[in-house]
Amino acid sequence: MRPLSRLAPLAVATALLASCHTNDVTSTAVKESRAVTFPSSDGVQLSGRLFGPDSARTGIVLAHMLPADESSWYEFAIFLSQRGYKALTFDFRGYCPGGDAGCSQGSKQVSAIWQDVAGANAQSGFRASGS
Repeated sequence: MRPLSRLAPLAVATALLASCHTNDVTSTAVKESRAVTFPSSDGVQLSGRLFGPDSARTGIVLAHMLPADESSWYEFAIFLSQRGYKALTFDFRGYCPGGDAGCSQGSKQVSAIWQDVAGANAQSGFRASGS
């Protein structure tokens, strides 16, 4: 047996386990959060999920990195919510993974994502530190 062909079963098993973990996290995230939509500061409609108790005094906006989407933050958002924090995950403009991961409008425009973060902060009801 060639050395690389021995790795094939391990690679398949790893991929299957990773996909199961992702599905488990997504399913838990959907149960422990609620879907929200809100405008960016320039009016582009964005989608996200809000985690944690409404009574939380501290909140965190979690903005994904390229090429991920909001679901990359689900596990951490669950962690935060279980400790009494409110957390907002969202998809930047032009990110539309669909399903429980939402679908934000507009086209991908990295130079404008600061406006998405400003909209997410306004949606969350959190006050910026120092204000």
